[in-house]
Amino acid sequence: MGAAPNCHFRLKNAEEDYCEYDTAGVTLTDPGIGAFTPYHNRPSYALEHVRPGQELFVDYGTHWFKAREDYLGLVPLKDDYRTGQKFLDGVKFRSLLVETLPENAASDFWDMLIDFPYKSRSLSSLPKTVSSAKRAIDVGIKQVEVEESIRPIWYLEKHGKCLDNIKPGTSTIPHAGRGAFASRFISKGSMVAPAPLLHFPDRDSLIMYAEIYDKQTKKDVRDYSKPIGKQLLLNYCFGHKSSTLLLCPYGSGTWFINHNGESPNVKIIWSQDPNYHNSTWLQEEVTFFEGDVWNGGMLFEYIALRDIQKGEEITFDYGQEWEDAWKKHVENWIPPEVSSDYLSPRELNSYVGTPLKTHEEGNYGDKVEMWCVMDIVKAAENGTWYDSEDDTLKKNKNEFLIQRILERFEDEDGSEITYTVEVMKMISKRSKSGKKFTISGVPREAISFYFKNYESELHIDNAFRHEIMIPDEIFPLAWRNLEV
Repeated sequence: MGAAPNCHFRLKNAEEDYCEYDTAGVTLTDPGIGAFTPYHNRPSYALEHVRPGQELFVDYGTHWFKAREDYLGLVPLKDDYRTGQKFLDGVKFRSLLVETLPENAASDFWDMLIDFPYKSRSLSSLPKTVSSAKRAIDVGIKQVEVEESIRPIWYLEKHGKCLDNIKPGTSTIPHAGRGAFASRFISKGSMVAPAPLLHFPDRDSLIMYAEIYDKQTKKDVRDYSKPIGKQLLLNYCFGHKSSTLLLCPYGSGTWFINHNGESPNVKIIWSQDPNYHNSTWLQEEVTFFEGDVWNGGMLFEYIALRDIQKGEEITFDYGQEWEDAWKKHVENWIPPEVSSDYLSPRELNSYVGTPLKTHEEGNYGDKVEMWCVMDIVKAAENGTWYDSEDDTLKKNKNEFLIQRILERFEDEDGSEITYTVEVMKMISKRSKSGKKFTISGVPREAISFYFKNYESELHIDNAFRHEIMIPDEIFPLAWRNLEV
């Protein structure tokens, strides 16, 4: 689903699970390593029956809205919906709105209530119209909001955008990692995929800097005199040499579409659909996007340049500037230095049947660390590994950093191996500090390997970074704030 679903705490009906991590066959010796995200295949699940045309909602977390009050206002949080329903149930609105007041008077009364100058999150949870309020008195606010979140099929057929023309797979292009492939026949001139866009008015916001300790705040802060690279997000953004503005697509898998400068089968155009694209923004200067324009409002469409067969990889011309940068990167590529016995976390996790080293037998290098899944409360009570599927215990079930594997135990026939480990229930993940426990009887399946912070393939010093270039003929003149 990506960034497509919105958040609604009352109507949450979908959830995303953990993604997989692998580099699609690209190794540390390949110039493409670190140039694309190894995180992929993140599954999404329906938490309840979802009707045809019903909008999908996920949980952003309450902090997401609290941090954006100046822009979004007082968006109702989880408890506020219950308060709003109690308010509607507790006051005699039925007799007032349905039986006593004439329709116009009832509408005016409800508008006055909703527009009450002293705003609150609970007030924001109430229905916005008197007709919705009357229905909510009978069936509840949640049911009304569910009904209002459903688009009829005819509407979606007329106004919706097809998101499943492409699917991800291992690219046929060397060093590219994953690519996008046609899931069905796509005729010339038709839309392959939409790409809603987020805007970054200052491309320098993606520069990464070294950190320095600030004695006054007692925190690590950015040292702006020492840039150390650019964020991977840059590789998925669109830009232009004459502008500081970057556009980042989200929500439909178009980020899998790779470069082909000789025979691409798609091109990008600005959408002409006013439901998805604010064409007036193309006449605004870049400073317009520096203001309170937080939401996305523009859309690229990938259009087939010729007939595309099912299973064919979708490619697009990233521009000459990108191609020149990539060729230079390949010519100057020097693989990172690693020990001859280096194994990635993915490889280590695949060797489930191989006994793990104790701390006396050695370690697994300075790039990886081990974590253990357990119910730490139960395990700490008697020093023995404990896990449970009991919902009441899930709040205590988590992953804990393994400091050392102290001992390894095998049964007589060698069919089962368990470990005694020293784990840390961390107070601070950044400082890796916390309380230590020694836990015995830990099975191999409870232990997983991960990269340490900033040690994965994404963070090698010379990984390729460059934005995708927007063709001159469609790039707005108003955005060219770097031209002399």
